[in-house]
This record gives sequence, structure tokens and C-alpha cells, in this order.
Amino acid sequence: MNRILVTGNAGSGKTYLSQKIHSILDIPLYSMDSIVWKPYWKTASSSEIKNEIDKIISKKKWIVDGVSSTIQKSADCVIFIDCTRRKSFFRVFKRNLPYLFRSRPGLPENCLEIKIIPRLINIIWNFPKDVKPGILKTMNQESGQLNYHFKKREEVNTFLKQGY
Repeated sequence: MNRILVTGNAGSGKTYLSQKIHSILDIPLYSMDSIVWKPYWKTASSSEIKNEIDKIISKKKWIVDGVSSTIQKSADCVIFIDCTRRKSFFRVFKRNLPYLFRSRPGLPENCLEIKIIPRLINIIWNFPKDVKPGILKTMNQESGQLNYHFKKREEVNTFLKQGY
């Protein structure tokens, strides 16, 4: 595993797992949040996002935390953390509460969590019908790609304990 995508809904545990894999394998870690977002929750342009993704996938080794069909197709390993909406809402609330009025680590300046709450609710709610099917379809189409589909934290913990 040299090109790893950890994907899933907001609050699914992508960052947690990505950081664990990064600390074990010592492969550079990139977050889609840092690619997509600019200060004040402004979205980067599609050309800026494409340029950053192209830089990452041109490298021999990487771990990406986030959702991107381009990165998913370029990965040799995809880990999909597929948790329930309720679990996503709970984890996002728990994660974002301390950062309501400041930027969370890994995000640009002035990305106050309180400003993104309506968008996060929409993302989490619509993920199962808008995003999940595409992730699963690509996982089923990419031959030679190692795919993991975790639905419970215990599966993630077992994966980490077994050393992949």
C-alpha cells in the first residue's frame, strides 16, 4: 500500500484512521479539507483543486483523507468508513464543539465551525444517496485495487491491530 485513500462521510473517522496509518507507514498525509477550503470557508476553484490533486497523485506514496473520485481511481488502496448518519452527526458535533468560534487544526484561518454547520448537516444527510453509491461503484470497478469497507469502529481497530 503506497497510495491510500481513506474516505467516508463527515465525522466517519477518516482523519483518525489516516493519521494512524501515517504514523505507522510514514507516508505523506494530505487532507482534502486543506485542498478544498480557503479562509472564511470559501471554496477553492475547481482548477486549484485539480492542480493540488494532480500534484498528489503524481507522487509515488501518499495517504489522502477525504472524498475525491480522481484520487480514488489513482489509489492502490481505498478504505471506506461507512458509518450511519447518526454516528456522523454525533462525531461531528463532538469534534466541532471546541472549535465553534475558531479554526479547527488542519483548516485555513477564519474557518469557524459555527459557520459551516448548515452545510455539514446537508453533507451528512445527503452522503448516503449522493456520494456513497459512487464510492462503492468505483471500488467495485477498480481491478487490482485493495478495498476495505468498514461499517464499525471495531473493524477499523482490528485492521490497525493486524497491521493491514
